[in-house]
Amino acid sequence: MLRDDMLYRAVKFRHVLDNMTGGHHTSNYIFLGDLNTVGMKYPFDLDINYEKELEKWDKRASKYYGMRRLSKTHNITYRAGSGSSLQGNLDHVYAAKHLNFKQFKNDQNQDVDIKVMGWVDFATLADQDTWIADYSDHSLLYFEVLK
Repeated sequence: MLRDDMLYRAVKFRHVLDNMTGGHHTSNYIFLGDLNTVGMKYPFDLDINYEKELEKWDKRASKYYGMRRLSKTHNITYRAGSGSSLQGNLDHVYAAKHLNFKQFKNDQNQDVDIKVMGWVDFATLADQDTWIADYSDHSLLYFEVLK
């Protein structure tokens, strides 16, 4: 629940910036990072998986705050290494809808906003494990704002 509250505060902060810039959805706002979107365990069998959690935040960010989640070359951005089955779509960027970004191509030759880099660039598990040990179990999220 704390993660959900922190994500809500990050999205809601757009209103604070909009008030300072004097308009509705006028601020240039971006937030990003390891948002740990792993789903939510709620009481009374109301759990949601990570896809539903992202869908919830995408709708809220878009409808109330004029923001969107940027598309990525790879959805899986976290991997604990070959000794673990843990991996996930944990790292995201949300940005004001009016901002424009340089486009990259994903594996399906589609334009996306973010180039995911790091362990995802290596074909073998050994090379991925080396990168993870040397740097991070999270990939890099590279993007360029064009405005």
